[in-house]
Amino acid sequence: MAPRGVAPILPLALALTAVAAVSWARGPSGTLWSRQGCAALGRCCPGRDPTCAARGPPRCFCDQACREVRDCCPDYARACPVPALITTGSYGKEREKRGVPKKQETIGYCVQFRLGPVPGSCQQVRAPHAQWTRYLTQGHTVCVRCEWPAQDARSRRCYGDGGGAGGHQLSLWQAAGHPRCRGTWERLGQLRDCSCPEVHSLVFL
Repeated sequence: MAPRGVAPILPLALALTAVAAVSWARGPSGTLWSRQGCAALGRCCPGRDPTCAARGPPRCFCDQACREVRDCCPDYARACPVPALITTGSYGKEREKRGVPKKQETIGYCVQFRLGPVPGSCQQVRAPHAQWTRYLTQGHTVCVRCEWPAQDARSRRCYGDGGGAGGHQLSLWQAAGHPRCRGTWERLGQLRDCSCPEVHSLVFL
């Protein structure tokens, strides 16, 4: 038989351990720790970015290279989908000339984004069809048109338009025909019609 007063020590120790574990998993305000994955981090980064990491545990990454390195956060596929593929708005006008089904003529919308850091590779372009990437600049607002045939047949939305993201959520974009020109942008809102200057008027593919 254990001496008097010794028996309660073990339950008390276990209770203190549980309290410590809960305190570690919670932030200063008492809420669950907010740095466990890409969704909580609020960032999805192009290429390899050592700063694009969630605290975990364990520490994990939310950049495009994490798939190859195999250190992605568990929610990477959901929080950081494949980049939205975009091109110049003039391509959309040419696409219209090739014929749009009557029922699709008036269906479409515009999404405004604020560009994040733009890699220098966007300015290093020789192909005539990709010259529009030279005008992409960090902090500028771009208008991206969603229209047939880029729209999903059921939802009538374009992939990568950020419609399901929360406020100030960053997502990825990539220039069509220029795979090294890619980055992040912040969704500002959706409009019926685009009103950006021509060099900042784009379309989803």
